[in-house]
Amino acid sequence: MQLQQLRYVLEIERTRSMNKAAKNLFVSQPNLSSAVNNLEKELNVQIFNRTNKGVEVTKDGKLLVQYAKSILGQVEQLKKAYGVEEKKHVNFLEISQTGMLHLTPVISKIYNLLKDSRVQIIIKEDNLGAVIKHLYYMKSEIAIIVMNTTQLSLIEKVLDKRKIEFNILDKTKLGVAVSPKSSLYNRDQVAFEELDKLTYIEYLKEKDLSVNQDSELLDIWSKFVGNTIHATDRETVSDLLWNLDSYSFDIEKNIEYLKKRGLKFIKLQENIDMYVGWLKRKREPLSYEATLLVEELTKNIRL
Repeated sequence: MQLQQLRYVLEIERTRSMNKAAKNLFVSQPNLSSAVNNLEKELNVQIFNRTNKGVEVTKDGKLLVQYAKSILGQVEQLKKAYGVEEKKHVNFLEISQTGMLHLTPVISKIYNLLKDSRVQIIIKEDNLGAVIKHLYYMKSEIAIIVMNTTQLSLIEKVLDKRKIEFNILDKTKLGVAVSPKSSLYNRDQVAFEELDKLTYIEYLKEKDLSVNQDSELLDIWSKFVGNTIHATDRETVSDLLWNLDSYSFDIEKNIEYLKKRGLKFIKLQENIDMYVGWLKRKREPLSYEATLLVEELTKNIRL
């Protein structure tokens, strides 16, 4: 149980309308309904009856409203006792992404558009499986992913079961990023079997290799991969590329980003397609902030 859920209950009880309460609370109606449903499941009670005329409070709901008012009243007294000022409303935009796509220009643009309305943007980077879980368990509102054709066919059933929709922005090609230290630097193309001679620098967010995005790629072509160094932050990956005869997987969409860092993108002869897209929960409208993000993604990523 969270205090925010109790505040939601009181606002719904006051307005007797889910839509009005959502508007007053600056949240989407589906998110509000989900929060209340989760509280009902946790307490094993029905708080509201939804009718054509609006929302009615049940007998159990009336008791909960009394408790909520008491609890929140005590919280306010506690804040006043210790001189804690009530913070102004802040809008949150929580984004999960799989990495391999550098979104700094897009995030900077929407932040500049939203900063006057008090917004906090939270970006969480993880492997593909974890990103889908973030979305399903409402830890993020939207997810931005890059995955290969094999991954797409594998997760379609997972997304459908979890009522998550995948919106494809574009297709791009898988390749490798190298620094001038690499023996591949002057090449325009490379075959997988040639990579065995170099050290693979893997950007890894979790120790569980079986679910990491790059590792799923390597499960298919593992016989072509030689020595590997796993790094959990981008700076280390970049430093290693600059100090070793090595490579890291990347996508063609990132060519300009790589150039700015003195790195080069080299195509793979195998011509492997990668999909770039975004995920959202079905039947749940995006917030204004997330809608802006999608618009900017479309402008900047789609060809």
